[in-house]
Amino acid sequence: MKLPWEKIDVTDAQERDAVDAVRTLVAENGNAEPAPSATYFANLTVKTNETIDHVTSGKALSISWLARVAVPGVVAILFFFIGLHYYKPEMSNGKNSIAEAVKVLPQSTVDSMMVSSIVEDGETVNLHSDIFDVSSEQLAEYFVSSENEATLLETIPERQLNDVASILETKVTNL
Repeated sequence: MKLPWEKIDVTDAQERDAVDAVRTLVAENGNAEPAPSATYFANLTVKTNETIDHVTSGKALSISWLARVAVPGVVAILFFFIGLHYYKPEMSNGKNSIAEAVKVLPQSTVDSMMVSSIVEDGETVNLHSDIFDVSSEQLAEYFVSSENEATLLETIPERQLNDVASILETKVTNL
């Protein structure tokens, strides 16, 4: 819990009284310190420059960099490798396969998977269909929008290349 800050109101008269009290104490003691000599101020600039040179020297900058960057970096890398050693994921030995996973499943689950793979009209789903099979229209549009025709011609199969060529012959494009 934070205590509330109490504001002390000092009037001008109280402040003047405090200043006068300090002046009378100084006058009574008479032990006022003398002002610094002129050589102090001359040496102050030299000492300040020496301190700046020392702080910006290569050795000081290296130690500063070492304390701010290198040591925390090495500690972070060390903790990473310690964590990697103790908390690494378990590697499978390669013996797990889909067939073994299906064998572990109960027979009712395997049956439901077989039933769901059959289309409603009784035909089975072609699991090995080419999902990347594109129409000739799409290839023609891609060919027109593509800027690198040489690599495109190398990647298109021969039968599709003939289809694309026939489509491009029929289309009128402004190049």
